[in-house]
Amino acid sequence: MPVNRCWLSAFVLLASLLGFFPEPAAAAGARYSIAIAPTLPATEIKRRWQPLLDQLQRDTGFVLKFHFYKDSIDFEEGLQKSEPDFALIDPLQLWKVRTRYLPIVRDAAPIVDMILVRKDSPLQSLADLNKHTLATAGGNDMASLMLYTQTFKSIRIQPRLHVHRTHSNGLRAVILGKLDAAISNSAYLQLMPVGLAQQMRTIHQTSPMTGQAFAVARRIPADDLHKMKAALLHLKESHAELLPIAQMPNIIEADLERDYSFFANLIAAETSDVAN
Repeated sequence: MPVNRCWLSAFVLLASLLGFFPEPAAAAGARYSIAIAPTLPATEIKRRWQPLLDQLQRDTGFVLKFHFYKDSIDFEEGLQKSEPDFALIDPLQLWKVRTRYLPIVRDAAPIVDMILVRKDSPLQSLADLNKHTLATAGGNDMASLMLYTQTFKSIRIQPRLHVHRTHSNGLRAVILGKLDAAISNSAYLQLMPVGLAQQMRTIHQTSPMTGQAFAVARRIPADDLHKMKAALLHLKESHAELLPIAQMPNIIEADLERDYSFFANLIAAETSDVAN
């Protein structure tokens, strides 16, 4: 027997009012990956950054997941392929991938690159470093390149280089007495456990420069770029305690040309050294 259409319509209306039919699920937010320069192990990056990602997810509606890299070389290759959607990138790497990534925020404070030794080391200056072992991070590590192009060449010293995957590995080798010195920077030292950092002493550092930036892949829609930037800048008012995690306690907007074109000269110097 055919069902009376009027009766069926009335039943559907009543069922909807009583909540028998659930509302359609809200559309999921855009899914994006975030990569942090691998100066720390992946487990430590996740522990430090997860609260910040959780807050950004709430503020933007995005679904944010980590994209981890094993070392600086792997990270740089990923950036050259535009793999991560957002990334915390050091200044030199950022300038090299500027056709793929755009800086959106950074910390107002500058950073310096440095050479560190154990506090009880007999090494006191760069000249003392000649023929001694020196830890450096692999890939186009900014701190290493700054010191190679601006310092070692000019004073003609030749340390014995030991390449490590991360700054962390190199500094720990120095603390353990396996190497004489290590290259790092002030941004990374802020991440070291206080007890370890207090065992180190600086024998040389570069001039201050603009620090790392939180950048977005240029393929990301402009609306989502602006939404992420706004959420990050709003943290200064809403959750300032999360900003030191990202090493941006004094967060400000970043500008590619104003803040990072300085590194064009460094890359030119690096290319010239290779050619010679």
